Amino acid sequence: MILAVTDSELIQNYFNGNQKSIDKLLNKYREKIYSFIFSKVKNYETTNDIYQEVCIKIIQNLTPYKYKDQQRFSSWAMRIAYNAIMDHYRYQKRLPKYENMEGYKQYNSLEDRNNAEQNMIYKEMVHEIKKILDTLPKEQREVIQLRFYQKLSFKEISEQTGVSINTALGRMRYGIINLRKKIPSQINHPLFQY
Repeated sequence: MILAVTDSELIQNYFNGNQKSIDKLLNKYREKIYSFIFSKVKNYETTNDIYQEVCIKIIQNLTPYKYKDQQRFSSWAMRIAYNAIMDHYRYQKRLPKYENMEGYKQYNSLEDRNNAEQNMIYKEMVHEIKKILDTLPKEQREVIQLRFYQKLSFKEISEQTGVSINTALGRMRYGIINLRKKIPSQINHPLFQY
């Protein structure tokens, strides 16, 4: 009789370098986390997006320094999911909506105002990030470009690259870690809000 591996054992294996352990954990709680998110947002596309963000946050925060073994993994993961849902709603409220003359719904924020100096700084920053992005391994660079520049979901990235969703998430995680090492801390870019 084979005994099931506990969450604590999977986590310890992951800390010891076994990448498959994180896949097993994510697969074990996928339905529970996904259902919880859907129960709060009632939209499949939004649920998929939030679920992918939750997976990234779980991977990023599952370190010996941030995760203490006395915590139950499922409760810890559900707290991350809850916070991601709250972040989603907070972000939606921050985007004031208005109708333009043609009646199309648009969004406006202070950052979007036409400020020539800010636009120039932003373009320079994007140029620098793209140069640094080119130094990443091909697989990591590809996932980051598909996610942030083409706005694909991880399911779409998985289909396009021919790898599992968990592999795509792992490549994203390592790509962001590598980028953070190379990019000055004062740069404010969506890549570094993860």
